[in-house]
Parts: sequence; C-alpha cells; structure tokens
Amino acid sequence: MRLLAVIGALAIVVAIGAAVYFFGGFYSVAATEEIAPVAWVLTHVRQASVDRHAAEGPPMSLDDPALVRAGAHAFVTRSCMNCHGAPGVKWAKFTEGMQPYPPDLKDIVNASALSACPTRKSGRSSPS
Repeated sequence: MRLLAVIGALAIVVAIGAAVYFFGGFYSVAATEEIAPVAWVLTHVRQASVDRHAAEGPPMSLDDPALVRAGAHAFVTRSCMNCHGAPGVKWAKFTEGMQPYPPDLKDIVNASALSACPTRKSGRSSPS
C-alpha cells in the first residue's frame, strides 16, 4: 500500500513539473528550433493519419475546367497567394520568417506535398 502512495505522489509531482514547464513558457514553440522527440511524434502521427484517411486517388477528375476555376477561386478567397505567391502577385513580407518556408506552387508537381499548409494537411509525397 505504501508503494502505491509513493507512485501516486511521484505522478502528481511529475504532472505539476510538466505543467510548470509547459505553461510557464520554458518549452519553446518556435519553428526555428527542432526538438527531436516532438518532431518525431508529429511526423509519425501525421503520416499515420494520412495513411488511414487518404484515398488512393483524387476524388474527381482534375482535367475538368470548372474544377480548375473553382480551385483558382478558392486559392484567391483563402488568401493562399499571400504565402505562395501567384502570377503577378508578390509574396507577402511576413513569409520570410515562416518555418518551413512556403513553397512556390509552380515548382511542385504533386500538390499533395503541402504538408505544412494550415488549409491542406496531407503530405503523402515530397516535392520533386
């Protein structure tokens, strides 16, 4: 019984220490520093989610002109050009500090590589 009390007290001390560490601002959330265990967990959780939920192919034909117009409209209305640029539109100044840096979409053959984009969370393959 005494062993259980020691384990319980130790668990409470560890929980309080973790709370102080995270909520006290000692843990850096800056993307400029990569913390190996956190990066490993995030990468594996993302990949497991993609493997479980992603379909084998696109849900519709990407050759449909109406779909291309709808995609262009979504690109503009969601302000994607602020980070990724667009024909005749320069990238916004704040993107210089983003980590990872938002890619120029013209350079990406497979658009599913945009794993860091907050509006598109896939990441099945890497840019070529």
